[in-house]
Amino acid sequence: AIVALSGARFVGIVPAFGERPVRPMPEAAVREIARSGIAGNVLNSYRMGGFLMFRLYPEERVVMDGRNDVYGLFRDRVYNPVLRTDPGWRAHFEELVETHSVDWVLLDVGTPLIERLRNEPGWVERRTTDVGTVLLVRASAGSTLD
Repeated sequence: AIVALSGARFVGIVPAFGERPVRPMPEAAVREIARSGIAGNVLNSYRMGGFLMFRLYPEERVVMDGRNDVYGLFRDRVYNPVLRTDPGWRAHFEELVETHSVDWVLLDVGTPLIERLRNEPGWVERRTTDVGTVLLVRASAGSTLD
């Protein structure tokens, strides 16, 4: 009834129910964090927020958890500029690390912040078997880093 009343049938809109490409969730990275004893919070990709909350329960140590409506100004003024490394990103990032006790970063491959942190002293990349994600741990996090 909604489609009929919307006029969609007149413009040829046909819903497609094919499979959407799926990016796997970072299970190996979560296991690495648990094994290493990292206790701080994670600056994570938006898409991973709910998964990380589920896997890390009861700590729920994510900076961004997928509730887009809750994070409007924070997302636009801090989170996205930091991930994109817009001008002024470093001050926002340092504030995030301090305010939210961020000890690890789990982001999708290709996120500009990953390349910047790879060159920052104090951040160590941890190899995992996850495809499409990068895990960086703050060296001062007190873990059993290899």
